[in-house]
Amino acid sequence: MFSASTYNLFGDITLTVHLLYVSFVVFAQIYIIIGWFKHWPLVRNFIFRMIHLGMIVVVTIQELLGVECPLTTLENHFRRQAGMSVDEQTTFIMRLVFSVVFIDIPRWVFSFVYIGFGAVVILTLIYLPPIYKTRKSNTPPLQNS
Repeated sequence: MFSASTYNLFGDITLTVHLLYVSFVVFAQIYIIIGWFKHWPLVRNFIFRMIHLGMIVVVTIQELLGVECPLTTLENHFRRQAGMSVDEQTTFIMRLVFSVVFIDIPRWVFSFVYIGFGAVVILTLIYLPPIYKTRKSNTPPLQNS
């Protein structure tokens, strides 16, 4: 349907999205911990914290179930459609991104890190819970007669 270079581009885009996902989860947690001590208001933001929690919960559940990340599956599909593998014929930047996202360590270490990181996020939620702000109503308070 598409040319090999187009599929390769789709693979590069998918890998970049994967790196952004991982970066957000990791750096948001670092930001939350630093912000906790510096009293930054965003670290208590309910929406920010729920997005962060949701992202790591997805990763942790995938790991516990032994399911490959959909972004990895998608990238591999694009690379196969382009007639290449991730290890060859990839641009320098994409090899760099790949080496950051897919560090060459034993699988059990990844499992430990994913599950451990999920636990850290949950512990942070317990000890530094987000603040859920309700919207103020436009109705005036009830008057006593």
